[in-house]
Amino acid sequence: MHLIRLLVAIAVFAILHQEVRAQGAVNICTERDHAKLVTALALPSGQETPALVPAFSRAPAGAPAELVVDRPFDRPNETKRTFRIVFQLGESASTNIENVRILENRDISAKSVPEKYFLRVSGAVAQGTTLLSFEVPQIMSGVLPWQSGTITVIACEADVSKLVGRRQTFFSNRVPVFLLTGFVAVGLYFLIAYGVARCENEIRNPKLNWYRYLDPVLLSSGPNGSGSISRLQVLFFSVLLFFLLLYILLRVGLLSDMSQTVLLLLGISGIGAAAAHGTDLKRQRLKFENWAWLMRKDWLPPHGIASTKVAKWREIVSGVDGFDVYRFQMLIFSLVVGIALVQVGFTELATFTIPEAMLGVLGLSQVVYLGGKVVDGPAIQELDVALDELVKAESSFANYAASVPVPVPVPPDAPPTASVEILDQYRAFAEQRKKVETMFESLFGELRVGAIREPRYR
Repeated sequence: MHLIRLLVAIAVFAILHQEVRAQGAVNICTERDHAKLVTALALPSGQETPALVPAFSRAPAGAPAELVVDRPFDRPNETKRTFRIVFQLGESASTNIENVRILENRDISAKSVPEKYFLRVSGAVAQGTTLLSFEVPQIMSGVLPWQSGTITVIACEADVSKLVGRRQTFFSNRVPVFLLTGFVAVGLYFLIAYGVARCENEIRNPKLNWYRYLDPVLLSSGPNGSGSISRLQVLFFSVLLFFLLLYILLRVGLLSDMSQTVLLLLGISGIGAAAAHGTDLKRQRLKFENWAWLMRKDWLPPHGIASTKVAKWREIVSGVDGFDVYRFQMLIFSLVVGIALVQVGFTELATFTIPEAMLGVLGLSQVVYLGGKVVDGPAIQELDVALDELVKAESSFANYAASVPVPVPVPPDAPPTASVEILDQYRAFAEQRKKVETMFESLFGELRVGAIREPRYR
């Protein structure tokens, strides 16, 4: 009787053991159940474990990514190899299926690592190894920008697993990273505006509240205090590229390369701004002697016209003669290119391109803008010549008044009481002064209160 019971127990145990073995036999190449697959991957498998070299430091959830499997890609005489990739948040031994995503072979592109691929150039991977391209599933949610996890690559041949590679990583969440990038970029812009305001308010009269410098036109204003389309363009592209580069750095943990198109955009805007500044210095600047005369007479403020002038948006598309089509052309094409850069730059900054015709138009608009500044009306030069004549007239009057003592009139804006020769000298000065006043006010606005209009007598 005991022997019969023992035999029955052994038979039941064998049946149960066979069922457990059947249940535990998980094919990691075909298994669809997330919990079973993760459990099977957590057990020692004896499979080949190649190194995985990702093209990222943090896996961008919901965005394209690449990694290299340190095994040869070309297998012409063997069964076609397929791949599965398992993404899991948290510890790899966890079986929480809410934190697991599986990418099948149809969504994975495999090829040999190109010779000029950046991981190959840096020597991180060998030539001929396998490059996998895929889109990381949206595995994250919530407010955390990054969360640790595991990426497991399974290589199969005829539904038989041949190798299993695993890599610990961090997954990055798109929305929190975007918000963090925006916070840092806006905060830095605020600090720059505050610093410029503190610096310029030391000489500015009247002083401006620091938040006024958040206006990009005021922040990028030229040496004379007017709005500058070329400086605004440099600021626009610089801030835009800083935001994109910082976003990519926080998203994937690596600095992105920049395409030749992006470098050309920075070069065009930078060279344009430098050339415009040089043109302004050459054609839109008074001689030092005349500038000093205007300062002594209090026609200009102590720190120049920029210390009293506030740049305005209308100055971006207008000049001395009104609406400027050259500036308008450069503005609209810069905006179009900027919008295109935002649309694709978050993931494809290294390959960002625009049609050559569009890039040519942007460069041509810079040339036309600079050409317009060169052929622009020589208003400052004409004022400079008129000031030369006024200074000469004042010197002639002062020399004659010193040789023939002439009392200074009271009030000081009255003509002197002296000989006809003195009156002729004074009249020549007064007529030239009225001409200069008209030209000066058309360029710089009304004369300051307390400006000295009368000539010197010594």
